[in-house]
Amino acid sequence: MACDYCTIRSGVKDLDLHGNAVPIDLVLIGADAFPLAMNPRGQVLIAASRYGQGCMVVLRHEGYLSRFPSLIENALMWLMPCTSDASIVGIQRKLGSVADNLRNSSISTKLGEFCEGLAVYITDAYSVDACAKNLIAFVKAGGGLIIAGQAWSWAKAHPQENVFLNFPGNKVCSVAGIYFTEHPGERGVFPVSSNIPSSWLADFKNDLEILLKGVPQFDIQGSLASELMVHGPFAFPIAVTPAGQTFIAGAYYGQGRVIVVTHEGYLGRESLSTFLINAINWLDEGRKGVIGIIPSLTGAQKILSKSGLNCQLTNFREDLSVHVCTSYSDAECEKIQICCSCIYVIQCFMHAGYPIMMHSTSAPELMKPKKANKSDLWGFIHELGHNQQRGVWEFPPHTTECTCNLWSVYVHEKVLGIDRATAHEAMTLKKRQDRARDYAKGGRDLEKWTMWTALETYMQLQDKFGWDVHSVTDAFKKVFAAYHDMTGVPNNNPGKMNLYAETFSKVVKMNLSSFFKAWGWPIEPSTEQKISHLPEWSDHPMKQYE
Repeated sequence: MACDYCTIRSGVKDLDLHGNAVPIDLVLIGADAFPLAMNPRGQVLIAASRYGQGCMVVLRHEGYLSRFPSLIENALMWLMPCTSDASIVGIQRKLGSVADNLRNSSISTKLGEFCEGLAVYITDAYSVDACAKNLIAFVKAGGGLIIAGQAWSWAKAHPQENVFLNFPGNKVCSVAGIYFTEHPGERGVFPVSSNIPSSWLADFKNDLEILLKGVPQFDIQGSLASELMVHGPFAFPIAVTPAGQTFIAGAYYGQGRVIVVTHEGYLGRESLSTFLINAINWLDEGRKGVIGIIPSLTGAQKILSKSGLNCQLTNFREDLSVHVCTSYSDAECEKIQICCSCIYVIQCFMHAGYPIMMHSTSAPELMKPKKANKSDLWGFIHELGHNQQRGVWEFPPHTTECTCNLWSVYVHEKVLGIDRATAHEAMTLKKRQDRARDYAKGGRDLEKWTMWTALETYMQLQDKFGWDVHSVTDAFKKVFAAYHDMTGVPNNNPGKMNLYAETFSKVVKMNLSSFFKAWGWPIEPSTEQKISHLPEWSDHPMKQYE
């Protein structure tokens, strides 16, 4: 990047921006975009970037194309493809003065509209609507582009429209991380730095007003609020803990928008529904398109459907307006970045996956076996438990932060020799009994069957039937194993809950329908019929609350 900068600014010591032209600011994002010139206020005057195999240079007023011939000639030499036979610079017909300035150079020019066979094309930022896709493809394939203009007049004529998204020039240069803005820039004579100057930061006041409308607070009780590092001029924090840690953030990227949430469980929370619906509408930008939600996030679909938009459980498709996904897979990552807006979920305290990731300051405690039984490892093993979860026996959002704790209990008791009540304060017998009692007296509402309350269902099963080779039935391992070769598993929570009740009953050879019904599970008569030949578990722990 430093070499690119030196090539373009070679011999240019200052820029005289006096005159009647109304310049505007440019805003840069991404690792490949860099300013070529800035004024003392930090406003970007001219910028450049790479995109795909090609490059582009962006100027904040079309008048600069003829005012600074040395800079334009340098830029053309930098933009000229190295691996192509094309050598002609196409220039928009109305910019004939640019061609006149190049008449005595070695550069061959051609006035006219954009067409194939060019090495570089020079255009204003107002006339690219019709050829935006072709210009993007041209640059991506190795072509060069110089584009110049100002969005101040356009913004005045289109007061209801978003400049970043709808100004014609931004439909092209945004893919390379450069945006025209409507902010008037300062006039004057400005020196060109010998080194790449720093960039200008965007204002996200309007975005936050939309995202936080009707949101007095963020209720994330019961989940670890991991911290996001918000970096770059087009990224901004949305929700921050009292300690100043960002756990939800937003950003503009290319022609789209992104929201990053630090826990997938948040997407199914009724208490966050107002924010989530605001977020979907902000991401959709009024297109009223299809909101694609990966199938494992059924809780998110229930919440987001309240937006009135068409929310579908689906993997990524190119016809989506918004894609809601987790960070556990990078499939389709490139298409998502280029094609649509996205809610992206990532858990950052310790990241479940392969490889496992965590803060470097936390790693030593996990790597000291002799101290393992003296340290707080519940959170670490909780994240490892996420690696073991399978959608066929998961009921999101209820069990997302629940069943992973089965591994926390198992490892503490069977590997580290620590009783569950000692391993975590929430696992004392009294607190377990209080949760079960309160849940039953509260109407056995599945909306409240989450995390610790949901875990008690599994703990009561474990207390009765065990889970490892030392127990009589080896229940949990056999239940999980039964799913390995299972086909035709339902893709909705009620169907999966009925299948789980049937599978567990058959593994332990006992009719568990009354137990699961006591927890509020929607057990169907057909499921009860399938296990009716088994002896009933009539003295289960929830019986006392009937």
